[in-house]
Amino acid sequence: MAPAATTLDVSIGISLGPCVGGVIGKKKFCYDLWGDTINQASRMESNGEKGHIHVTKEVARELNTYFLLESRGNVFIKGKGEIETFWLFPRGESPHHTIS
Repeated sequence: MAPAATTLDVSIGISLGPCVGGVIGKKKFCYDLWGDTINQASRMESNGEKGHIHVTKEVARELNTYFLLESRGNVFIKGKGEIETFWLFPRGESPHHTIS
């Protein structure tokens, strides 16, 4: 019997900039990242939609020759205010296509 198909709906947020990383913990170690870049990427994810990649203007500027980008206009981002953000799509796909 074939296994049942599973659908996984995710949203992804990407930001660009400096961050700090390090190992935390004394008994159980964990690697973590901190900084405004990490917080902004988290905000991109939480303000995004399932099946989409939500990126900052800086990421859009770096990736515009490799990917199709569609402006979302100004979006209110906690801790940043109104900033222009973008949806990122593979080249050749409709901007209204969700990633499967």
